[in-house]
Amino acid sequence: MSSVEQFAAMGNALENLPSPFREALSQRISTQERVRHLVHSPVFATDKFRYLASVLCVTDMQWFIVLSQKDGSATINQSSYDRTLFVELTIILLHGQLRIDFVLDGKARSAACQFNTVMERAYVKAIQDILNAIDGNGQPGEKLQWLGYSRD
Repeated sequence: MSSVEQFAAMGNALENLPSPFREALSQRISTQERVRHLVHSPVFATDKFRYLASVLCVTDMQWFIVLSQKDGSATINQSSYDRTLFVELTIILLHGQLRIDFVLDGKARSAACQFNTVMERAYVKAIQDILNAIDGNGQPGEKLQWLGYSRD
């Protein structure tokens, strides 16, 4: 029996996201923003671990991490690039974690999402755009040479 209820998806259209992610993001993203990356990681379960579904959304103005909850609701963290402090991607065997530290109301905060490493390349591409936006000197889609990944 498969532990995956649905397959992971990438794109840039909110309409393609399942509920409650679609509603949570559509209420927070302005019509002036361009969605650059949507990475949806579905529920992933093994004998010992169960990761709830999540969405990483990167726009030209800010990023969002939306996490599903057991009750069917969603929690959302978001920050503009100028308030983003640190981006960390950790890969251990089949498990991946993205953690972003940011400033909210004058205090350091952290948001994290777990994912199956099948989605690693999608997260690297999104992180690449976040880092370029933080630096303000790279073009969206510019390669991260130190990771050895290309956008193509």
